[in-house]
Amino acid sequence: MFGAVTRRQELMHITDFSGFWAGGRALVLGADPYDPTTWTATVARMGTQPPDTPVYGYPMWVALAFVPLALFPLEVAGWLWTLTTFALAIVAVRALLRSYLPDLPLANGVAGLTITMSTPAYHTFVLGQWGFALVAASAGAILAFRRGLDRRGVICALAFLAKPQLFVAAAVGLLTTVRAAINWLVLVAFVLIASALVRPGWWVGWLAIVPERRFSLPATIYSLLSEAAGPAGAFVAVLLAIAGVALAARFRRGTDGARAVWLALSSAIAPYEWAYDHLLLLVPIIVAGGVIARGGSPSVASRLVLVGSAILLLISPLFYAIAISRHRETWSAVIPVVVFVLLVAGLWRDRDVAPSGDSRPLEQHPTSGLLAE
Repeated sequence: MFGAVTRRQELMHITDFSGFWAGGRALVLGADPYDPTTWTATVARMGTQPPDTPVYGYPMWVALAFVPLALFPLEVAGWLWTLTTFALAIVAVRALLRSYLPDLPLANGVAGLTITMSTPAYHTFVLGQWGFALVAASAGAILAFRRGLDRRGVICALAFLAKPQLFVAAAVGLLTTVRAAINWLVLVAFVLIASALVRPGWWVGWLAIVPERRFSLPATIYSLLSEAAGPAGAFVAVLLAIAGVALAARFRRGTDGARAVWLALSSAIAPYEWAYDHLLLLVPIIVAGGVIARGGSPSVASRLVLVGSAILLLISPLFYAIAISRHRETWSAVIPVVVFVLLVAGLWRDRDVAPSGDSRPLEQHPTSGLLAE
């Protein structure tokens, strides 16, 4: 971890966080993040990550979200962001473990190592990426929806707008009531309208420039199979995504099994993703382990969590080494697909179990107070 701290400090001005922060800082300074004639010069003045696009690389709502941190110098804002989100992720994973796997200490320990010491966690820490924040949001949403606290779940799920491409299927598993879906859509509409009012038409230049630049060999099954077999490979990738949706649809909505499977599927079929985003897989791994443990197979649950965590702890660095040698991360797309298959196989027997009460209600655990209405 000391090495991660040192490396983060060395890269502070060129980390991904500095790129996020730049949009908020530009708004604070009165600059336009979506003006292609001035953005590169604005970034140079701020001394942040050199942009790979002539406009701010993220939606306006991301820039707005970073305005509070943009009031601080980059070094201060960077450490506030990383340490706060790191702490939130640890608390959230601990809450999940207390709720789903309270009697499996080995699984708890390995999951704790994964959120703090895995390769995706390391890169999230060093680069100042969204992983820790989105792990906390995913865990918070699942815990809230599980108890019927739809309003709190919806607020947590709003954070998915930071990287919506990682949650393309998550809504099916999480927003299982009409009220939750409507509340979430209302909040999303508010965010979109607020973004449009701050800078009308920002999306015109952004949509024309950013997606084309960003969809160059990311760690997705579409890039992997396209690289291997051209258009035919891309077609096969789409068929695999459809097959994944068909498998996930066999799980009864509103159950923990469905939540785990749909969340894992979102990562497996994401249209844009990098290896550090795989940290999000820890959440469905823990939830799936809890379902199996409640079904009377704690040893199987422990093995599933151990295998899933081992993929992130041991296999992920191997794929990262391959990515360095190949100068592309496409092979890393295998990891979320394998995790999705692992969870579907482990949970298949319980796919039709009704979403009745949890045999280990959250009220029994100290962390449940965080989600009480």
